[in-house]
This record gives sequence, C-alpha cells and structure tokens, in this order.
Amino acid sequence: LIFAGMRNWVIYFILLLVSVSLFAQQQNSIGVVPQYGFVIPHRPSMGVLLQGHVRGVELDFVRHTNGAKAWQHVFHYPDYGMHLFIADLGNPSMLGQGYAVVPFIAFPIITNSHGRLAFSLGSGIGYISHIFNVRDNYKNVAIGSHVNGIMQVEFDGRIDLSPKTALHGRFAFTHFSNGAWKVPNLGINIPTLGLGISHRFGPSFGKSFTDSLPPALP
Repeated sequence: LIFAGMRNWVIYFILLLVSVSLFAQQQNSIGVVPQYGFVIPHRPSMGVLLQGHVRGVELDFVRHTNGAKAWQHVFHYPDYGMHLFIADLGNPSMLGQGYAVVPFIAFPIITNSHGRLAFSLGSGIGYISHIFNVRDNYKNVAIGSHVNGIMQVEFDGRIDLSPKTALHGRFAFTHFSNGAWKVPNLGINIPTLGLGISHRFGPSFGKSFTDSLPPALP
C-alpha cells in the first residue's frame, strides 16, 4: 500500500541514484531503511486519528566527504545527501500516506574502524494524501494542505559489514507542517525506528586530509 501510485516513480529514483553513484568521481552510497513508528497525539483532538502504526521506508542517497576541503575536516567528515521518505500513516481513511524529499547533512558523533554514530538534520518538502475536508474528513485536524514543509532529525548507527556494505540502525523524528498558511495545521509528528542496509560506490573510502588544518591565509 505504501508504494501504491508511486511504484514507477520510486524505481526511476533508485535507477537515477545508482547511475549518479556509478559515474561520480567521489564516493557515494545508496541505502534502503524500512521504518516503523507512530503519530504522536500531541493534542487530545488528534486521538481519533490514531488507528495503527506508521510503516514506511527511507531511500537514501548519500555523498561521503573525505576531507578534501577544510570544512569537511573541521566537522569530522560529515555526510550529506537526500532521503526519500514514504510512509503509511496508520489511518488510511483520514491521514492516508506521507511522502517527502529531504536534503540533509549528517555529523559524526562517534567513529571507529567498524562504523560510526551520526546526528542528521534535514529539511525539505512533503506531501500528505488525505487532508482536512469539512464534508468527508472533518476529524483530520492535524493537517489542512497536501503540500507541506518537513523537518527531520535522525540518529543513524552504521556498522560496516565490508568495505562497501553497511548495516544501519536508525531513530528518526519527522515533522510535517504547512506553517499555518492553511488551517487546520496542528502538524504531524512521527517518531520511527529503522533497520536497513547501504552500499557504497566510487573510489575507495578514505580520508585524504591530514590530521592538521592547512595554514591560515594572511
């Protein structure tokens, strides 16, 4: 159900990411992380919307930095890229599905030879299929527009299974809102847990920078 109406688009997206990764000069990765969570009823009036758990998936396109630029070294070689978030929001008749494209940057917290833990911030654009309608969806007080802004915070733990393949455990908090340009707009808050896998493409993973920054310009 999650991919209903979007199956071909998702396939094209994956093929595009693979093509970009294969022909890029720096190291990239693509990943698939299934998600499971719930919508937080942060107002009593939202209780009626909670009928089941959120089930979704994140498709990741990630570009790995290697310290070739000074800012990458300063922030301990962060990753940046884009998540494609697709989810069944647990109430097919009132909330439907949520979709989002989220550019992000991920800052490492702990790194060792076996993987790392990173903190990620993202902001993009989202789409909610079922919104408030005074005639047939008047109980949906959470969201009043199909198109919304989205903010996302994640903690991603990566365990390297091989030089190219990694296992990911992920906690994410995703927020849909239209900024009250169209009411109602209580917003949709979704905490999720995920477990998935990624594969790296491009040059061998490594750091090209030394342990010291280049001398400052006069």
